[in-house]
Amino acid sequence: MSKSRLNTASIGWITTRVARVLADGPLPCEMLGDGERAVYWDMPSYVALALACGENFFFSSTVRYLNVPSPQREGETALDVGCGTGHGSLVLKWKGYQVSAIDKSPVATPHLEAEDIAFRQTAIEEFVPAAQYDLITCCDFLEHLAEPAVVLRSMSDWLAPGGRLYVTVPLGAVGSGSRWHIQWWQRESFRALLTECWTIQKEYLEAPQNMFWGLATPKATEWMRP
Repeated sequence: MSKSRLNTASIGWITTRVARVLADGPLPCEMLGDGERAVYWDMPSYVALALACGENFFFSSTVRYLNVPSPQREGETALDVGCGTGHGSLVLKWKGYQVSAIDKSPVATPHLEAEDIAFRQTAIEEFVPAAQYDLITCCDFLEHLAEPAVVLRSMSDWLAPGGRLYVTVPLGAVGSGSRWHIQWWQRESFRALLTECWTIQKEYLEAPQNMFWGLATPKATEWMRP
């Protein structure tokens, strides 16, 4: 499936950004774990993505979205939960999804409106979707929530039949990572949380950043009801 074309921006800005990435060494998006290797983005592919996204491109978190599966048919929809600055939402559009995004902060509004991506400023706990989605992405978000299990249950209802959840979280000891984190997991403890309501289809560990990446489908819905 062909990639969607995004608005282009300053080539000089992109050149500077790519030069910084090259100086930092190999791309940290080769995910090894459980004997599997995710799609590896070489530098030409990465530069092409950066050029497509223009000034909206943000390296360090955008790599979380690079291994999101591409849509299998035209018109598939994606919801980017906790989209932050909106950089990941742009990657989803570039991959070919019709994208909606939500976040409590309005910072992504100008970037996403410029790309005709539907953005709603709302807390995740108050979000009521107008439709179901083929894909939900939840990248580096659950660790900020007081009740991540409740959100994981809710997202199962937001998926269309056959839909999938793509989730990433940092792993580490209590108190590690950002001062904004209020949840901490090791691999097994996060797997236990996720598999309460989801079936993991694929999972990886990103060793340098100690990240968990997973692709999951909802379990039967009876677990959700009292």
